[in-house]
Amino acid sequence: MTRRNTLVEGDGISFYRASHVRIEMDTEMNCYADGDLMAPLPIELEIVPGAGRYLVPRP
Repeated sequence: MTRRNTLVEGDGISFYRASHVRIEMDTEMNCYADGDLMAPLPIELEIVPGAGRYLVPRP
């Protein structure tokens, strides 16, 4: 099952589409991805088509 568009915009929440982003804050903070610590800020992220490889079990 794939979930899409489950977050809604509200105060302080915005959605953008980009292939490259830089995230920085005035205070020291960490970046988390899917609940796991990724790196301290600032951080630059880029979408690279075809960069991921996945093993998917047969149904």
